[in-house]
Amino acid sequence: MDNLTSKHTIFWADDDQDDLLLFREVVEAHAPHHEVVEFTQGKELIDALQQAGDHDQPCLIVLDMNMPVFGGKDTLSFLKANAQFRNIPVVMFTTSSSALDKKFCDSLETEMITKPIAYDQMKNTIGRIIDLCGPQVQAKQAA
Repeated sequence: MDNLTSKHTIFWADDDQDDLLLFREVVEAHAPHHEVVEFTQGKELIDALQQAGDHDQPCLIVLDMNMPVFGGKDTLSFLKANAQFRNIPVVMFTTSSSALDKKFCDSLETEMITKPIAYDQMKNTIGRIIDLCGPQVQAKQAA
C-alpha cells in the first residue's frame, strides 16, 4: 500500500527534449509526490510497462502523438488492446489539432490535449495533466 511519502509515477513519452524538461520541472515544483519516467518513443514505454509488475504500474501515461519508430497512436492502440494496461489513464499531449487525430483519441476513450505555445499556458496545462493522476493514486491507496 502506498503512503503519503511514496512517489506516484507518471510515464511520459515525447521526443521533444524541451517538453520533457518543462514537464519534469513542473512536476518537481508542484507535485513533489510524483515522479516522471521519460521515454523518447512508445516502444521504450511499452517495454518498461511489460517489465513492471502489476503493482508498479504508473498512475498516468502521457503520450506525444508524433514520435519516431513507435508513435503515440501505435502506443495508445497497444495499451488499449492489452487488458493489463487498458485501465491506466492515458493523455495524448500533442501539437496536433487535427479533427482526425481527435476522433482517433475519442474512439479509444483518451483525452487529446493540444500543446500550448506560451510557457505559462504550458505550465498550467501540465498541472492539469498531473491532476489526472489523482484517481489512480487514490485507488492504489485504497487497495
